[in-house]
Amino acid sequence: MKPNFKQLTRKINEGNTVNIRHLVFREIEGFKSESDKILQLNTFGSWINLTFTDLLKILKFWFENEKRVYNKPNQKGSKYVLEAIQKLESGCTVEQVLNEFGDKHSLT
Repeated sequence: MKPNFKQLTRKINEGNTVNIRHLVFREIEGFKSESDKILQLNTFGSWINLTFTDLLKILKFWFENEKRVYNKPNQKGSKYVLEAIQKLESGCTVEQVLNEFGDKHSLT
């Protein structure tokens, strides 16, 4: 029997101290205006700014991976991710989007 996604992910993360559930980020004041914020990620004790370029690279990876995995005509693939992003932009909370789309990738 082939291992499933969750089993493979757990095996990959075995012994690692960081996984997606341990992602630590914070908002700090930006410079564009009084209401500007910068998102920072903590990587091994150092705070780094998450840039627009970083976000686009992450999205490109995600879209391409979804297209590879869900490549059948009746599967949404990357369109599913795009729809979730559009829901966020329209004002839905992360929790509302996860409730609607389902958090199928939870490892807990």
